[in-house]
Parts: sequence; C-alpha cells; structure tokens
Amino acid sequence: MTPRRLLSRLMAMLLALSLLPGNALAVSSAPKGGMDAFHRDGTYQPGMFQDVAQDAWYAERVAAAYELGLMKGASKGTFSPEGDVTAAEAIAMAARLHQHYTAGKDDLIQGSPWYQVYVDYARSNGILSGDEFLNGYGENITRGQMAHLFASALPQEALTAINVVESLPDVNSSTAYSSDIFLLYRAGVLTGNDANGTFTPDAPITRSQVAAIVARMALPTLRKGANAIQPLGLTRGLLDIQGIGEVEPYGNYWLPPDNKITVDLAEAPGLAYSLNFSEKTQFGKLPAGFDPVALLEWGKAPGLYVDILHEHGFTGKGAVIAYIDQAMSNHEQYSTASIHYINNSGKKETMHGPTVLSMLAGKDIGTAPDAEIYYYSTQSGDLSQLSEAQCLYEIIEQNKKLPEGKKITMVGFSDNIDPREPYAQEFREAAAACEEAGIMVWFCGEYSTSVFLPYSDKNNPQNIVSQHIYNPNPPLVHVPSSGRTGAATMGGVPYIYWGESGGLSWTMPYVLGLYAIAIEIDPTLTQEQLRQLIVSTAYDNGGMSLVNPVGFISAVLDQVGRSKEADALRQEVVDRTRYLYAVMDTAAMTQEDLKAVGNYLAAITDASVLVADASGFADAKSLYAVLKADAAQREGTVVGVQLFGTPDMLPAFQVDYKVLMSNGEIDDAGTFLTDLFYGNFNNDPERIASGYNVMEHFEQGWNVDLIPQWPVARLPLS
Repeated sequence: MTPRRLLSRLMAMLLALSLLPGNALAVSSAPKGGMDAFHRDGTYQPGMFQDVAQDAWYAERVAAAYELGLMKGASKGTFSPEGDVTAAEAIAMAARLHQHYTAGKDDLIQGSPWYQVYVDYARSNGILSGDEFLNGYGENITRGQMAHLFASALPQEALTAINVVESLPDVNSSTAYSSDIFLLYRAGVLTGNDANGTFTPDAPITRSQVAAIVARMALPTLRKGANAIQPLGLTRGLLDIQGIGEVEPYGNYWLPPDNKITVDLAEAPGLAYSLNFSEKTQFGKLPAGFDPVALLEWGKAPGLYVDILHEHGFTGKGAVIAYIDQAMSNHEQYSTASIHYINNSGKKETMHGPTVLSMLAGKDIGTAPDAEIYYYSTQSGDLSQLSEAQCLYEIIEQNKKLPEGKKITMVGFSDNIDPREPYAQEFREAAAACEEAGIMVWFCGEYSTSVFLPYSDKNNPQNIVSQHIYNPNPPLVHVPSSGRTGAATMGGVPYIYWGESGGLSWTMPYVLGLYAIAIEIDPTLTQEQLRQLIVSTAYDNGGMSLVNPVGFISAVLDQVGRSKEADALRQEVVDRTRYLYAVMDTAAMTQEDLKAVGNYLAAITDASVLVADASGFADAKSLYAVLKADAAQREGTVVGVQLFGTPDMLPAFQVDYKVLMSNGEIDDAGTFLTDLFYGNFNNDPERIASGYNVMEHFEQGWNVDLIPQWPVARLPLS
C-alpha cells in the first residue's frame, strides 16, 4: 500500500470518527472534583472584615478566598490583610485545594494541634515531602515555600500555561523551588511584585497576597495572562460617503411621497446603509446582501445586552418617570405600557414622538419597557422652550398629587436649553424648580451618538463606531443612536430604520431607561452619582467611552448589597460572548500582510476577534496550551481558530501515521502535520504533541478528544 493510499485511509478514518458521539472518542478519567468543584458557596458581605476596605486592591480576592472556603478571618471581624502567613496556614490552604480538586469536598476535621490533620493529609498526598519546615509549622512561610505548596496541591493540567516566562529577575535554576515558581508564573497564578516580575522568593508573604494567589489557584478566570492574546487593535470608522444623483447620504426616504429611490445603489453599499427608510420605501437596485426588511427587524433590539437586564427582571417596573417631546399617537410597541399622555402640542402626531417613546418603553425596542411614564407633548417653533418650561411646572404639580412610591423621579428631554432661542431663561428656571422639587432633569447634550454596524452582533461593543457628528467628545458617554429602528405612525408607516443619522434625540430615551432601572434599585441615588456610575462603568471601545448597560446596573446592585444578582448579570454577558482566535506570527509577517489580515479581521462582526501572537511559541504544544488556558479564563464561546501562515511560521501538530493492518502487522508510514487538535481545547497538550496516533489512542485508552467544536482554517501567507 502506498503512503498516499495510507494517508487517504487514515483521513477517512478520522472523518468517520468525527461523526461519532463525543463519548465514543474521549475516554474520561476526570477526577470527581476537578476545577469545576471550586464554587463560591460562602457569602461575603462588604464590611464583614473591618480592616478590609471596599476599595482595597485585595478586597475582591479576600471575598473570593472566603467564599471558596479557602481562607477565614484572622479573628472575629478582622482579616489582618498585612499579617504574616504561617506554614500551618499555608499547608491547610494547600490541603483544601487538593481535596476540593480530587474529591470535590473539604471534610477534614481539625484536632489538636488544629493543623495536624492538614499536615497528615499533605504528606499522604505528596504536597509535603517530610523535610520542609524543620523549625516548626508556626514559622512564617516564605513566598518560595508558598509557591511550592500550592504548585504541589493541583496537577499540572489544572495549571496550564497562559504566559511565556523564560526568566525572572531574582529566580534562576539554583533558586529553591524554582520549577514551582515558574510553573505558577506561566499559569498566571503569580505575577510578581513589580512590572519586571520580581518575586522575592525568600521574603515573607502577607495574608492579602495569599488571598489573591489562592483565589487564582481555584478560579482560572482570575489568572493573569501576559500580552500574547489581545483583542483586535484596529479602530473601525464610517466611510466618507458620496451621494449619487438625487440620493444624498443620510437622506430620509421613509415617508411618501419622498419614499422612492430610482438610483442604482448596487455598487454603493456605504450610501445605501446610511439612509433612513421604512417598509414603504421603494428601492431600485440594491447592493448584494442589503435586505431592508431584515434591517428593520434587526434594528429594533437596543443591543449591548439590554436583553439580559430584561430577562433578569430589570425592565423599569416600579419606576415612574416623565418625558417631554413632540406629539405621539398609539403604537403596538407601547400600547400595553403604562403611559399617561398629556398633549400640550395641539397636534395629532409627529415623526419624533413615537420614536422617542418606543426607544424608552417599546416592548421590543425600549430599555425600560415596564416603566410608568408621564409623556408630555409640547408646542414647536418659537414657543417650544416656553412650552417645555410649562410642562416642567405641570410635572411639579402632578407630583404633589401622587402618593409616595408613585411620584415622578426624573424627566428626560431629547433637547437642550438653547440660549439663542426665545424663552431660554424661562426654560432654565423651570428646570431648576424641578430639581428643587426633587425631580432630576436630563438633557441629551450630555451624550454623543454612535452607530451599530449593519447586521452585526449588537451586543458586541466592538461593532459600534462613533459618528463624530454630534458632540464627538461628550461630557458623559456615547450611546447607540443609529442602526436602530423606531416606532412611527405618520403616513401609515409603522417603523423607521435610522441608518447612520440617528441624532442626539435617540440617545436620551436609551439612557433614561437605564437611569429609571437604577433608581428603582436604589432610590437614594443622586443625579451626580448616576453620572459618575454611567461614566465609570462604560466600555472603552477604541478610545470611545460607550454606555455599558449591564455594567452600569451591576454596579448599582453592588452598592446596595445585591452582588449575587450583579454577578449573575455579568456572568451571562461572559457566557454569551463569542470570540474567534486569529493566530499569527507578527514578527515574521510583512507590513503588507499585517494590513491585509487586519482589514480581513475588522470585517468580522459576529464575534469578538482575539489576536494570538505566536512569535513566542516554538511548537504546537505551547501554542495550544496558551489558547486552551486563555479560553478557560475568558469562558464564553469559541467560534473558530484562524491560523495565518504556513507550518514553518505557525506550528502544526505532528501525528504519527500508524495503522494496524488486517494481518496483524503495523504499517508505519511516518508522520504528517495537522491542525485538527486546534478544533477543541479538551486535550492535554503533552498527550497530543507527543507522538499521537489513532491506533494507540484506542488500544491504550488515551483520553484524547478528536471531535472539533469549532472550525479551524489555515491561510498560508506569501
């Protein structure tokens, strides 16, 4: 049989195996516990330890170590974060780590002395060899000794490398426990005392430092990775769009008779996506993939994981707020909402009012669909600011009639006080009177606009770009205002899609809904505190400060002692995050290749792109280990691995070609290269990188998973 026929036969075997259920390929020998056995079952309340300030660098790590059951207080009401750690205390923590991992429990019962049960356990399970701590277990442990104990408490597969660490300033091969220290550095458990990674192995260690380390031992999500894997660093932006014929960029084509576009837009996707349109818009030729009906539906979702808030019951229910804008009429988006409409405009309907109200309280569109809203419409033209001022005074009087718990807490405007227009002073005085009466007044001028990229994952902040038209440097944050669909009632038009010209008007209802939810959680919040929270929790999206709804509400929950609910919100964001690894050796690539690959990756909008720089990894084993550890730390869902470069640039796995023939002989045709193992992160890097072959896999029952969980592709570069 020729090598080529053998190769075809083996590849057919691998393909057939990939169709079997996962259990048919993976021989499980997982321990009863494993890393999944570590749970934060305890309850840590801020202030539980009077010497642990909430803003201390170690506060969260103390909370984690306590809730994991790995550390306790030094005494009732104190943790002693700067206190030393004895050998007995460190051995107890190492024993708890080991028993959790191997047995899924911690049931050691203290005797006399209290630490003897832990010492006995550690010796019987290889954590202690017998010649450590000859001066007694009450002596203070050094940082190097602590690294040795902790590295011995978990198997190496629980401490996979996520960093490339070849040297440290004060640790070398002659340093006691150097192999354990390097193991924990590479696993992201140890980070050092400074930017150079200095460890000081012979120095004592404090309880706060141990809390951080033991928490990272138990929770890979807390481990610290270096810079090998980073989010895609390119900044997306909008095109400089040119009009064609009578079609101008950002034009309004949603209302008859101005709803007909006869110009050929097939070669002008940028112009097409910039337009505002409705179901009644009549298009000529459109770019490939441009689907007006799909865009109208896609545009309804507020994005940025607002749906997670709603799924967890944070819908604005119980909040009472007001909005002052143009006339509106009934619409399916808010027909069942609790709306009190006071029409001071003298008009039946406008374009503006329904859109604003739907983005605040629309059942599919709004951020606070269950809030109770007092909606006031105003006059337009020269009397607009006077009319707005009068509405504010009406709200003050309305609040006097409402019972406690049902009073209006805030009012929003898709407008600002304009000193150039009549009655600016009256408007200003009315706003001051409202605030004096305990009602917050919000204006849209504190925000800036941003655009969802068409058809993108709207929950991914990387898919939002700044418009740089309205308020490019806002006092607070950028808010999605384009790539949005709003309710409409004029001319029989039910919805309008706002391509790239949704202005500041659409920012205010979005944020006001979040403020309403926040005030319902914590009625004591002031307007200035809300401003500080919306800024401090914002996404940093390529230098653009972008509103973060889940981060904002989670912070409010944290402040009132509802951290478990906040953690549940944050965890769901993590769980729903989708990302793709783009692996490349940047040092070996030309500038032309780097630019081309960057542009290719920037066009991916259905997942976050993580760039893994493989220049520091000599073989597939180390590269796989770093990817595996990074994925475990990030959680979420991997949707693919894209490799850029030949195996000479990016390592592939080498598989031994062994086949057991029907006559009992072994046909060994050498080796071949494969990227198959990059298709899941379920394997031990050492096993799949050390002479793997299918024949011995099944004969010896190797615990190797061949089933790809996501696609893997390699693009060779010239």
